[in-house]
Amino acid sequence: MMVRYVLTVLAFGALMATSYGQCSLTNATSCLCRNTGETTCDLKPDITISWYALQTYLSGPTENPQTGTQAGRLKVSGSTPNIGYGPLEVRTADQSNLRHFVCGTDTFTVGGQTGFSCPSGQNPKQIIFQQVYRKEGNTMVRNERMAGSMTYHSAHNHYHVNDWTTMDLKLQDPSEPDPRKWPTVATGAKIGFCLMDYGACSTYPGHCRTSQNYNGGTALNTSANFPNYGLSGGYGCGTNVQGISVGRTDIYSESLDMMWINVMDGLCNGNYWVVAEADPTNVFVEENDDNNYTAIPFTMTMQRNAGSGGSAGIVAPDGLRGITGSTVRLTATPGYSYLWSNGATSRSIDVTMPGTYSVTVTAPCGSLTSSTVEVTFEAPLPAPAGIGATVVGPATATLGASGSGTEFRWYDSATGGQVVGTGAQFTTPSLTGTTDYYVSTRNVLSGVTAFGAKTDRSGTILNSNSARQWLIFNADKPFELVSVKVHATGNGDRHFVLKDNVGNVIEERYAYVPAGTQRVQLNMKVPAGTGHMITAYDDNTEIVLALHRDDTGVSYPYPVGGGLGSITGSTGGGSLYYYLYDWEVRTPDLIVESPRTEVTATVTDGVVVDLRVLLDGPLDPSTGLMSTNLRDLGLLPNAEPYTGLGHVFVGGGE
Repeated sequence: MMVRYVLTVLAFGALMATSYGQCSLTNATSCLCRNTGETTCDLKPDITISWYALQTYLSGPTENPQTGTQAGRLKVSGSTPNIGYGPLEVRTADQSNLRHFVCGTDTFTVGGQTGFSCPSGQNPKQIIFQQVYRKEGNTMVRNERMAGSMTYHSAHNHYHVNDWTTMDLKLQDPSEPDPRKWPTVATGAKIGFCLMDYGACSTYPGHCRTSQNYNGGTALNTSANFPNYGLSGGYGCGTNVQGISVGRTDIYSESLDMMWINVMDGLCNGNYWVVAEADPTNVFVEENDDNNYTAIPFTMTMQRNAGSGGSAGIVAPDGLRGITGSTVRLTATPGYSYLWSNGATSRSIDVTMPGTYSVTVTAPCGSLTSSTVEVTFEAPLPAPAGIGATVVGPATATLGASGSGTEFRWYDSATGGQVVGTGAQFTTPSLTGTTDYYVSTRNVLSGVTAFGAKTDRSGTILNSNSARQWLIFNADKPFELVSVKVHATGNGDRHFVLKDNVGNVIEERYAYVPAGTQRVQLNMKVPAGTGHMITAYDDNTEIVLALHRDDTGVSYPYPVGGGLGSITGSTGGGSLYYYLYDWEVRTPDLIVESPRTEVTATVTDGVVVDLRVLLDGPLDPSTGLMSTNLRDLGLLPNAEPYTGLGHVFVGGGE
């Protein structure tokens, strides 16, 4: 990503400046660069997230059962120390004192620090600007770059930096060293944080470390551990400026709103890991982007009994059809270990042979077996025949192809490259030299596209402010849930969650939904399996519920469409239908494309002949023309014969 900096030299005493000796936001005299001996350098932050705080702050994660006011919440605390050579500082106005707000796909720019409301009524995201301080000898320079956004949080009465952290519950994969890639079973409710200097590393010993691998790293508990300690703006949770200074940490306690992981009903007791990551999308410039995550083990004891059963599912991200010689990927739902019907033991397998496949997953709920899925392969297409052309340049050339596919695609490269034309004939742009093109033929085998579920509400308008009710459905084959229809009371963000029968989160989406009848894009990949559940889930203060359910004429089951499965009931009973109407579902198209054939447009420097004579017979001296005798006798062709030799026929025959 290209980073654009706006350069400004700060005068002494500028906004938010504080001094720590001769190293401050306005004086770089005694500030040190990361590389010894350098006198010109960017003083970047280095944000980490503390495994020690995750495990010990307020006695570590607090689990709740699936009942009560905190039902299903695994409450966690996050501490994000800055161990770098410069502060992490963000501002809501750029150096021209302009603020920028995002409302859906539109961006609005306003001057000063005035408030702003989206025309649509949704909560605006305010673009923020990271300030990167640069030492140039004794002079401190401030560089500015756009970096993410923040949103006003009404429950906390301040702004949160969006996408600051993620906290998930995962099952360990011993073969994968990066815990972020382990199978996820539950996700965190909170992703936005206010950035501030909650306390010094010396105040919270063990939080700041050289490494945040579990049980690892040397503790950095004194100011002497930080060469530029105190380089900061004294950051609080402000409207205009936020940040984390060198040698300080920001802490969000599990006692605060949304500091929890949503543990779904059905998850079993057992051994899991809490995995946390700061700045997961890397929108901030740092010294090191590879130390922003950590993980701790955690044993769940208040959920469904371990080993109490269930079934596994199989996801086919690209469908169950392939082309002979290619692969079809199948992925099992999360577990400790896997045994496929073909003997494979990884979570995902790449199938090369047609047939039926199933998997047995060892998981906290026990030994879980999936239903079978059938994989098929289509024969590949042979390469088409190409028809080249010869032209006198500069000129266009018309190339041709024939083959057994229904479509032809022309490329500018033997592999990869760009599509430059379609159809059995392709007219090139004007060419000055001989040029090769490459043509393939293909068939598009359409997948399923259908609508299903309950078409609409049919009874009295029943508004729900408690979304912990689910639709239950079976998927006979993997499919994509493209969109659903909802009836919303009031504008707001909604949280749509799809889970399996043992409480694993399969997919989730956050979407802004205006009041009224709306179609919401979900694009969720649904695995083949039984007992799946889906709803608009969360009840934290950043999520608006208020969706309509139905209590009239409800009659299960409802087909999901295309013979892909059926909705069998709801957690509220057989007389209630919850929230998500008129499902749009599909399975992927399969494109069978042949190898490419090279087709050449040959460009020559041939002579352009302009012959203005009749080639019909002996010259008649009296008229200066040739007679038609030879043509009449069939000894000369009626058509002009010379264009095939590369000559240009002018016409007229005279």
